[in-house]
Amino acid sequence: MMCSTSRSYAAVFRRPSARGALPPRGIRLLHHDPDPHVRAMAAELVGLWVHDHPDALAALIRSRDDDPSPAVRKKAGWYAPGGPIHRRTAPKPVRGS
Repeated sequence: MMCSTSRSYAAVFRRPSARGALPPRGIRLLHHDPDPHVRAMAAELVGLWVHDHPDALAALIRSRDDDPSPAVRKKAGWYAPGGPIHRRTAPKPVRGS
């Protein structure tokens, strides 16, 4: 049996086949959910779009700097600029022929 938060969390994490639109519900969960675990998982979701969407970047920076939970701040910091996952997932420069 899943609680309502888990159900909504699962619905948000259905990733599109191609990185299309950033789900606004992910940003809402990142900023407003009362459960720090849900906010940390939302940081991972929003982090998938950090290189493509300025809203994702702003949301992660805000969470990294202002979230009351140290775990959420840490995870948001991984995906925010300067973090290890942000560096590792950065688009590679196109090489000339």
